[in-house]
Amino acid sequence: MFLAHGLTKLLVLTPSGTAQYFESIGFTGFVGYLTIAFEIAGGALLLLGILTRIISSLTVIQMIVISFIHSTNG
Repeated sequence: MFLAHGLTKLLVLTPSGTAQYFESIGFTGFVGYLTIAFEIAGGALLLLGILTRIISSLTVIQMIVISFIHSTNG
């Protein structure tokens, strides 16, 4: 799922569009670029079984942040 979402942000929304979206919800645009890189690299590393404990721990943090952001939508 992380790989799919990262590639969607990269190929469909484009990096600049993702950065603009992150700015619209109160983050800096740079966080959008970091999110794309983390989701693609982290998803690939999880699929390959490399650093799974570290990457999965970081993804838990990301999922908590995402849950708070999307909690207003129900």
